[in-house]
Amino acid sequence: KSDGLSILSLSHVADLLRRKSVEKVLTPQELFAEICQGDSSMEELRFVRFMSESLKSSRQEHLKVSENDLKAAFACMRQGATGNVAAKDFADYMKSRYICTS
Repeated sequence: KSDGLSILSLSHVADLLRRKSVEKVLTPQELFAEICQGDSSMEELRFVRFMSESLKSSRQEHLKVSENDLKAAFACMRQGATGNVAAKDFADYMKSRYICTS
């Protein structure tokens, strides 16, 4: 699904991950390891559980990010591949991007 609401939700998921990284003073690689529980790749189920718990424990519950939004964010991190997310893809997803216009 690529409507505006889904794109906004994906942005919120990336922002929440960045905030979690800053809050815990973790690099993207360390956050990846925490989500994966030490595995070399991230499974969708672990990502969805981690994000759901993070939303509940943070003051970000008002974001209304659904399980489908989390699954879409996971698919976005896979960058078109199937299966699990590699550490490199996760780190790339965590980067802030800006668009300059004039």
